[in-house]
Amino acid sequence: MRFNTDVFRKAFAARDQEVFKVFQDQAIKVTDDSPLSDLTVSLAPQSGSVKDFDFDLSLSKEDMGGSSSQLAYSGQGRYKGQDFTFSGPIAEFKMYYSLGEKFNHDHNYNANVWNEQPFRLIINEGDLKVEGQSLSGDERSELVAMMTASLTKHKENIQDAKKDLIS
Repeated sequence: MRFNTDVFRKAFAARDQEVFKVFQDQAIKVTDDSPLSDLTVSLAPQSGSVKDFDFDLSLSKEDMGGSSSQLAYSGQGRYKGQDFTFSGPIAEFKMYYSLGEKFNHDHNYNANVWNEQPFRLIINEGDLKVEGQSLSGDERSELVAMMTASLTKHKENIQDAKKDLIS
């Protein structure tokens, strides 16, 4: 498969900022028995402006997509009814596809298809910074787990074209 990579890179770079819009002020689903509540989180570059940020673009057959280890999250919520904020770096954020084949029964040939690969969002608990409240180790783990699960679910919903979730 051949295509003009310069044109593709420019088109991809022009859409980088849309990722930040989609992951802006996202509600974090909280477990019923949690002392945490009213959690929201946003993604942003670790440094510089959203306007100038570019994801790393890969254009190989095994890895076609965007990724970054230069993102951060920031959010707010309540702990036992009291306000707090949290933030930290994202170790890995990756959305990508790999080239595969699918047999076309109508025309009796193997067609090339792009197969979505698992979304990778790695947030390390040790990098979590909390201000305004003191969370136990278990509560910090719970916050990171709920944040990771909620952001991953939001990405899956968007991928499934649930456009009502996109502001």
